[in-house]
Amino acid sequence: GEEKENLMSFCKNAKIDDKVFFLGFQENPWIYLNNADVYISASLSEGVSRSVMEALFFGKFCSLSNIPGHFELIKVGENGLLFNSDDELKENLKYVLLNKEKFKMKRSNLLPYEFSKERNVMLLRKFIKEKILRR
Repeated sequence: GEEKENLMSFCKNAKIDDKVFFLGFQENPWIYLNNADVYISASLSEGVSRSVMEALFFGKFCSLSNIPGHFELIKVGENGLLFNSDDELKENLKYVLLNKEKFKMKRSNLLPYEFSKERNVMLLRKFIKEKILRR
């Protein structure tokens, strides 16, 4: 977005430009997501984020801005961390870097149960049984 140039400059000055990549739209983002240590979303407003759900489904620990669409998906410390400021984002990233072995493991699905396929299939079956087949 509009902060791209500032962020790229920050990364260069912090000498982390070989570790932080600004890819823009990708036809197949899975190869990048698969190699990431952490998924970050700094959105200021969002519904339930499909990209965050996909990252969690693929077992990626997340650092997300503390907004309603994000805090519904995060169980703090288990599948991600939330931040309210740039300083908190930095602290989250430091935490992940200092504990990177914990987060580099190939993890299984980190989506909360409320968003799982199993729960949604169960709810759909219940709806069909109670509302449609009862007629």
